[in-house]
Amino acid sequence: MMGLMPFLEKRSKLFWGVVGFILVVVLGIVDYLTGVELSITLFYLIPIFLVTWFAGGNLGLVMSAASVMTWFLTDYANGLIYSNVMVYVWNTLIRLGFFIVSSRLLSELRKALNTIQESARVDFLTGAKSVRYFYELARIEISRYQRTKHPLTLAYIDLDNFKAINDHLGHTTGDMVLRVITESVQRQIRPADLLARLGGVNSPCFCRRRVRRKPNKSLAGSTPIL
Repeated sequence: MMGLMPFLEKRSKLFWGVVGFILVVVLGIVDYLTGVELSITLFYLIPIFLVTWFAGGNLGLVMSAASVMTWFLTDYANGLIYSNVMVYVWNTLIRLGFFIVSSRLLSELRKALNTIQESARVDFLTGAKSVRYFYELARIEISRYQRTKHPLTLAYIDLDNFKAINDHLGHTTGDMVLRVITESVQRQIRPADLLARLGGVNSPCFCRRRVRRKPNKSLAGSTPIL
């Protein structure tokens, strides 16, 4: 199950659009075959929820409209007759509203979860990655190295005499120094690399996938910032 979710997350919007429409068509066929006496309303939420969760709220709205149209066509094909044509309109709008509200609620839930996950991965003070995310990614990178034998570099950064800054200039200045140093390091590493803060002034940096044959001059020949 843990390996399935990352696989599903990587699928494109086109993939989920196609899967969603296929599921809607299948549900329409089942709805037609079961007749008007049996309701499969909840099952129409399956493609809507899948598409909304993995492809976004906009495509979820499209799937909501497709589900409502399929539901309407199956009722019509089964010969369901109401006393007034406005009943068709009313029922269709009610169903559409139900699907849209469900899709939007799920979309907002997904956004909230993404925000929480991203917040947990970032150190609030410096903007570097958090210690939890560092260890999580470290396990993945070590496992990848054991499989592929691609180079993996770990640089450990420790700031000397940092306590003197807090003692003489205050913790606010010390926090500012940490942020400046983090930003300086972030500018020198690649987007694929990872800079994390373990706590205090200790910051490891993962260099993934490949290592330069020659050291980066900005790092190899750097001078102390403090």
